[in-house]
Amino acid sequence: MTGLSIIITYYKGEKHIFKCLNSIIDSAENAKKKLPFEIILVIDSIEDSLEISSKIKKEYANSKVDLNIHINEKNIGVSESRNIGLQKSKFNYFTIIDQDDYVLQNYFTEIEANLDGLYSAYVINGYIKYESENREIPIYFFKPKFTFKSILNKNTLIYTPGLIIFDSKFVSKSNFFIETSKQYKGCDDWAAYLNLLYKGNCNYKYIKSKIFIYLMHSDNYSNKIDEMINSSISVLDYLSKLEALNFKSKRKINYSYLMQQFYLAKDFKKEKKVSLLKKFPKQFMDHYFFSFFSIDRQNRLIFNMRKILKKKEYN
Repeated sequence: MTGLSIIITYYKGEKHIFKCLNSIIDSAENAKKKLPFEIILVIDSIEDSLEISSKIKKEYANSKVDLNIHINEKNIGVSESRNIGLQKSKFNYFTIIDQDDYVLQNYFTEIEANLDGLYSAYVINGYIKYESENREIPIYFFKPKFTFKSILNKNTLIYTPGLIIFDSKFVSKSNFFIETSKQYKGCDDWAAYLNLLYKGNCNYKYIKSKIFIYLMHSDNYSNKIDEMINSSISVLDYLSKLEALNFKSKRKINYSYLMQQFYLAKDFKKEKKVSLLKKFPKQFMDHYFFSFFSIDRQNRLIFNMRKILKKKEYN
């Protein structure tokens, strides 16, 4: 059926979940075309599952929203929980929104104007909101690339799965997230995109209007730099074993291994630039010089410049 299935996985997130749900419902009510949609909430925290499900049911008892709640019998992790949500979904378009993120008022208006059934994926724009400092930075300035090479090298950062809407006519919902939540924790999304794109880059459309908020706070798993990098290496281990890989893809994966080692030395071990240049000469030059000639890296450079300027503004 034509419509949008929104999958949300919940894990001890009462602080944020109601803002997330309210933002989706409010945006849908303000839209003109009224694209049919459903919210599938998969609760994966056993400790508060009954309590939170009861509160959510009570909160939206009088709402007309199509809200389906599934409670896992045990904690199975974000990847498998998302796959369960996708299995239960009924509409052709699907997206994954994290419990601590939310959409803006124009979300449904913009996606209704852009979901045309011609593309495998729709990449949307938005803001990263720094909760502790109450500031927002636009994510993309130029159209980001959603290609195997760009995602593999992390030149294009898809900060959260909510920034992409997929069309199941082209992208299968079945086991979209590989079943390795613990091993690839923090890189589940990255693994899913690469698992899709290594077979061939998919056609995608960029929705440049800012319609989404990715909330940056102290509990974001992305703050754990060493674990994120080691999870990335695990993803590369998985990819390197795929039988359908062509020679070019294998070369790109091997190079990405070296980039992860470079990031580990640069961002976690905090090695000096002289040491980095000596150990990783090509990766150093790519990161600090050559890669900035690409649109993807320019997006990140502008984002970082805005972040610095905004910080001064708020200080």
